[in-house]
Amino acid sequence: MCPQYLKSVTEMRPQCLKSVTEMCPQYLKSVTEMCPQYLKSVTEMCPQYLKSVTEMCPQYLKSVTEMCPQYLKSVTEMCPQYLKSVTEMCPQYLKSVTEMCPQYLKSVTEMCTPI
Repeated sequence: MCPQYLKSVTEMRPQCLKSVTEMCPQYLKSVTEMCPQYLKSVTEMCPQYLKSVTEMCPQYLKSVTEMCPQYLKSVTEMCPQYLKSVTEMCPQYLKSVTEMCPQYLKSVTEMCTPI
C-alpha cells in the first residue's frame, strides 16, 4: 500500500537508517507480545515500514522531528490506516511506547494529530 515509504525516508534523511533496538530494545518485543494484530496489520499495509523500523538510527526514538521532519507526514499520507490501526487494535501499544520511549510518542503527538 505504500511502497514509496522506505524510499522517501531514505532520500529525505539517509542517516535516519540504522537500529531502533539500540535505543529501545523492549520496543519491538513488547509490540510483538502485546499486539500480534498490529504487526500483522503493518506487514499487510506497509511491509517496507516494518522492515525499515528495525534498521533506523538510534536518534529516531529520541526525536523524530529533529532528524526526519517529513517522516510522520509521509506515513500519514502514504499509510493513513497505520496510525488508525494502532489506536483501534492495540490500545496497550501507545501506553507501552510512552513508558519505554516517551520522546517517540511526544514526537508523534506533536506532528500527527489523530486522524
